[in-house]
Formats: sequence, structure tokens, C-alpha cells
Amino acid sequence: MTCGETQNLLDAYVDSELDWSSQLAIESHLQRCLLCSRVLARLKVLVSAMQRGTLKFKAPQHLKSIVLPAIGRASPAARHSFADWGWVVLAASMVVTIALSWLVTARIAKPSVDTPLMGDIVSSHVRSMIADHLTDVASSDTHNGSHRLPCNSQKICLSAKWRHLRSSALDGA
Repeated sequence: MTCGETQNLLDAYVDSELDWSSQLAIESHLQRCLLCSRVLARLKVLVSAMQRGTLKFKAPQHLKSIVLPAIGRASPAARHSFADWGWVVLAASMVVTIALSWLVTARIAKPSVDTPLMGDIVSSHVRSMIADHLTDVASSDTHNGSHRLPCNSQKICLSAKWRHLRSSALDGA
């Protein structure tokens, strides 16, 4: 590897961005070349200074007072920044949020075609599961034959009145 090739790859070497074979070739060249070793040493000093933050400085106030007005004069559009339109962005985002919320709510709350049928089925099932409500028609008769109404009750007993029809139909007359 030549000095030019090595010096082109030293930045990547310091940042550990090279593949294994390129690193070995550079290290082999650095063991033989004093000039490239000095360039690498200066580069490592620069990287460590950047990592420590010793190269940062704050611009003096008089420089700010000269530069900022010059930017405003050079570019009138820079004075009307996006921050001036902040209320428009806020209003637009609120409108979009409200519209999306309304659409989602309308989609979820939309009744299905099967909703009335399912409601009837569920209410019938719940009504049938009530302990004292085994049927939909109220009755005192349990249909076991032991609770017949006597003929002398207030209800009309038709058994005596229509008995002759029943017996005549059986006699064949």
C-alpha cells in the first residue's frame, strides 16, 4: 500500500470503519512509514480534542449583532419564519384530529344489520333463564294432571253441557 492510499483511508481507519483486510494493510504500512504514522498521530489528537469539546467556542456578542441583521437584509423571507405560522399549524392539526375522531367514532358506532335480531335473541334467552319465568304465559297449572278445575268454580264448566254431543258422536248417531 502506498502513502497516498494510506492517507486517504486514515480517517476511516481512526473511526474503525474499514474492513479487516484494509485495517491490516494500513497497520503494516504504518509500521514501515514514519510520515503516515505522524499524520495518524495528528489525526488522533484532533479526534480526541473534538471528543473532549475543547474546540468549541461561543461567538462574541458583537459578531452576533453584525451577522443577524445582515442575514435579515440579505433574505427578507428569513424574517417570516415558519414559527409565525404556528397558529395555522395548530388549527389545522386540531381540525384533522377532530375529523379523524368523528370518522372513527361514526364507523364504530354504526349499527349492524343483525343488531335488532341479535338483541331479540339475547333478550329472549335472558328472559328464559329467569328462575320464576320458565314460560312466557303465566299459568297456575303445571300440566301434570293433578290440578283440574272443579265444575262448581266461577269458571264455566262445559263438560256437562256438551257431554251428550260427545257420547252421541261415539255411538254413531
